[in-house]
Amino acid sequence: MKLSVMTLSMLFVAEFKYSIDHDEEDYEEFYDEMMRMISDCGYHAVDVCFETNVLSADNIRTILDRYGLSVSSYIYMGQFAAEKNSSEQIEKAKKAADLAVALGTEVLMLVPQFYEGIEACPAAEIQERLISNFTPVCSYAGEKGLHVVIEDTPDLRLHLCRARDVEKVLRAVPGLELVYDSGNMILVGEDPAEYYHIFENCTAHIHLKDMKKLSKNEPAPQFCDISLDGEKYVTAPTGTGVIDLKRVVRAVRDSGYDG
Repeated sequence: MKLSVMTLSMLFVAEFKYSIDHDEEDYEEFYDEMMRMISDCGYHAVDVCFETNVLSADNIRTILDRYGLSVSSYIYMGQFAAEKNSSEQIEKAKKAADLAVALGTEVLMLVPQFYEGIEACPAAEIQERLISNFTPVCSYAGEKGLHVVIEDTPDLRLHLCRARDVEKVLRAVPGLELVYDSGNMILVGEDPAEYYHIFENCTAHIHLKDMKKLSKNEPAPQFCDISLDGEKYVTAPTGTGVIDLKRVVRAVRDSGYDG
């Protein structure tokens, strides 16, 4: 297995600063330093996300090559759950597939975004919208040799957390695979290792994440996950949370996963 780092949360500071001063050179210097640090820590690859809004694919690859890194996946966020057969969203996602190829990765992760009023939409309708928008993108990206993946999503309003809901979407979209995230399913009371076994034959990428439940006295950060019973969870340093990651990794190894 090859270890990679997701850059998304690491880039928040640079993204905020860029939104104010629009200094591409400063952003690039920050990104270069970040990649050097990741390489020094012994990682082999990174997941790329919204740095593509500032840096070109060629620029990103040049920096990564400098430190012996590759792109393990490209994460594209879009309004896949807002309406069925959204031609605008489908075309944007196809361009994301082209960008994934330019970045040299084989994995394109599609992330449905929250939208105002989603709480009023029934689960079945949201899933139908996701299926209708994922299907043409998956077909297009598959022709380019990409693995198109979705995650067991922590935002329960998207109805992609329970194993049965994820399975429904995966079965309906030819070629669609899973990003297994070891922390998200605890929000709906499902076991991480058993969850992996359900999807081990269609898992193309993995996020190893530990989680902890906040006590009632702990202040909640701006971004935290809410479980079905209203408890608040946040990501925790590996080994300090409630996820039995040794058991998860054992399940992954036993399945023969080599991604």
